[in-house]
Amino acid sequence: MLIAAACANIRKQDATETSLPRRGLHRAFARAMLRTAVSKVHQDLRIWSTKGYEPRPLRHPRLLRPLEALARFYLRTSVRDRALRRALTPDYRLGGRRLITSGTYSAALTRPNVRLHPTRVTAVEGSDVIGADGTRTRADIIVLATGFRIGDLPLAPQLHGIDGTLAQTWADSRRAYLGTSVSGYPNPFLLIGPNLLTGTTAVPTILEAQLRSITTALNHLRTSRASALDVKPEAARQQALHEALRNTVYNTTGGTAYYFGLPGINTFCWPWSTAGLVKRLHSFDPDVYTWRLPLPTQAGAERDGLPAHRSG
Repeated sequence: MLIAAACANIRKQDATETSLPRRGLHRAFARAMLRTAVSKVHQDLRIWSTKGYEPRPLRHPRLLRPLEALARFYLRTSVRDRALRRALTPDYRLGGRRLITSGTYSAALTRPNVRLHPTRVTAVEGSDVIGADGTRTRADIIVLATGFRIGDLPLAPQLHGIDGTLAQTWADSRRAYLGTSVSGYPNPFLLIGPNLLTGTTAVPTILEAQLRSITTALNHLRTSRASALDVKPEAARQQALHEALRNTVYNTTGGTAYYFGLPGINTFCWPWSTAGLVKRLHSFDPDVYTWRLPLPTQAGAERDGLPAHRSG
């Protein structure tokens, strides 16, 4: 369609003998094709976000340059005001924070009834919102959208394991095997635990895979007649995962993104592909767990000559 429009434009200008200089035509055509490429990349990002599969360059920052160039071009064509464009240009790599896949966000900020104050809020006095740069803005409604504390688990202080509560266990290292099982806590399973998502992963995709994994674990527990299963410490440590995160774009924000649930520790992101995570969750591995047999009952102990476990 763009090519047809360009050809039609050329014929019209030839008819009026006011044809564009060849150099100008090439520039216009190149800009149109680049705008099409930007639109295609934006559409792909929306699809990735919806289906929960992140683009590979987010895990390999060296591949980000073409995407970042397209993003800057998109911003330049959608926001003409240089000061506003400068305020909207991130100071971190693409993917260092959650991607915005909306096609109307930038355009909304250019409306005449919209003003952007790129500064943090320090105080509210009456109807005035005061920014860190000293600006005062009168507001009728204040919407607080200051970020996330997604790693905080409200029941952590009440969930007791072998050596204390989950809050104590996670005080300096918030880790779980595939974001689901914590060593020292037999039988509990977490949903959307540590290091399961990325800035574009769809939560339902991971939830479905986790529920399938948990169902398989419970079936193993029932068929083996074990009383409990506890993930082994070496499996829950997830050392390879945290080593892989070091070179991803998720760790390029200096620890300021909501990915960092603990100081200097990314407790949110999965460093590899979402497809690979789903595959691992679907492939339940009983060998990473310690299986505990039930204690013998009084009747069974007397029959088998074993010491009995008495409750109470």
